[in-house]
Amino acid sequence: MNKKILITGASGLIGKKIFLNLIAQGHEVTALSKNIYKEDNFVSIDLLNLNNLKKYFNGKEYDILIHCAAVIEPSKLIGESIVSAQNSLITKNLFQASLSLKKSPSWIFLSSVSVYGNIDHEECIEINDTPTPISDYGKGKLHDEKYLIKNCNELHILRLAPVFDDEHLSNIKKRVYLPGTNFKLKISPSPRYTLCSIKTIISKITNIIDCSEGKYLYHVGDQSPYKKNEIAKNFPGINLNIKREFFEYFINMIPIKYKIFKNLKWLIQKLAFSNVYIIGRKKIES
Repeated sequence: MNKKILITGASGLIGKKIFLNLIAQGHEVTALSKNIYKEDNFVSIDLLNLNNLKKYFNGKEYDILIHCAAVIEPSKLIGESIVSAQNSLITKNLFQASLSLKKSPSWIFLSSVSVYGNIDHEECIEINDTPTPISDYGKGKLHDEKYLIKNCNELHILRLAPVFDDEHLSNIKKRVYLPGTNFKLKISPSPRYTLCSIKTIISKITNIIDCSEGKYLYHVGDQSPYKKNEIAKNFPGINLNIKREFFEYFINMIPIKYKIFKNLKWLIQKLAFSNVYIIGRKKIES
């Protein structure tokens, strides 16, 4: 059955693909974006302005609210906010404004595996593992998860593994190249990564829309992990062969007293060690 759907962040990489796909499926989709578009189903609105959101939401009715909008890079912030504060304000504003709708929608919130922070590279992350975010972005996502769990009646939280599609490979290149160079790190034994194609996200959201009751948390990613050294074969550059033991030694020498060193350690862990997440879902107990 076709649904009335509201989606935020439809001008972004993930949101746009979801938006176009849901329209193709026959759903009645409205997109909220800070950018101005001529399409009838795009509404230009500032998600940081609660009063304007309330005016727009008042008296309307949606079955599903898909919240994709988020600032990832500090360079895209408005004013002097930090990433987590601005994203959390957007989430709070959306929920407060949604109270003006005729009925409460089912929420689909795009979160991130960044909520886990540093991971033990010898272990796979399971959905019951406790998040310990390090980045401001990850801390903000975890904060927003908790806010929505407390307030929403029907909620689906999607913790996405690093996202890519054929035209957007930056999350893959980060795991192939030594930063700022054309050197491809070939590490032995090869690390494995859980990555998430946008097709996988769309498939998961389509399934949720068909049955949106309840509260659930998901790990969303492609079913099988990717081997770093196999991925690297698809990119040009100079191979740099390094044993994993070198990174194990180096990472143990890094002091973590200061934030800059914590971030360096996190970068090395993402680049040189396996980052694998067990795909699945669990029911959220409020």
